[in-house]
Amino acid sequence: MMVCRKLRVSEAGQLLINLSLTLLGLYILYILSLQAVRNKYVCAVTGGLLHYFMLASFLAMVAEAVSLYTKLVLVLGVPLVIKNKYVLKACLIVWSKY
Repeated sequence: MMVCRKLRVSEAGQLLINLSLTLLGLYILYILSLQAVRNKYVCAVTGGLLHYFMLASFLAMVAEAVSLYTKLVLVLGVPLVIKNKYVLKACLIVWSKY
């Protein structure tokens, strides 16, 4: 994989990789969608995928914000229970919208 090992090991790095992948998918699909306006069905599928990646990027940003907030609260000494396997749960929510 193109990403260095240090980034993949940390929790913040994993969340950043997910955010980067959602934004990369969104940007690539946006560029490709400029050619899809000629066909009605391809345009509809492309529009749906654009919405999916936009929502995924917003959820990835929320997961990153929650992670940063919990780290800030823990630094300030307020007791807060951090859930086990937060990154795995956040990635499941980001990539599967139900």
